Amino acid sequence: MTADRRPESHSHPIDREAGLAKLAETDARRTIAWENMLLLGDEATVAAARVWRDAVWQLERLARGIADPAPDMAAVLSGVNEARDGFYRAARRSLAVRGGSVAQSALLEQALLDRAATAREAVPQPYRNRR
Repeated sequence: MTADRRPESHSHPIDREAGLAKLAETDARRTIAWENMLLLGDEATVAAARVWRDAVWQLERLARGIADPAPDMAAVLSGVNEARDGFYRAARRSLAVRGGSVAQSALLEQALLDRAATAREAVPQPYRNRR
């Protein structure tokens, strides 16, 4: 639902009505998952889950067109990715999962930068740096 606002996106655009229907469908699943998190998560994991949930809600409000003022899409996505990483760190720590970091936000950020650089390189030389 936000692909049209992200020129560097490789996501397939989704029709607004179809997207709103999918958001409504996921709301019930999210509620059940949240209740399970509150029941089974330790304090640090629940706190990290709240940060992630709030970041996703900001993205959802943006997708629905109700974010006011409209935030920077890249910053919103970065916030969601960083919050997800924080949740996984807390959950893995709580569960005593070993094996190092599974953080994705830096990798995703680098992928976006690489795509942007590739797109800039694809622009013919005479058109670069024009304003």
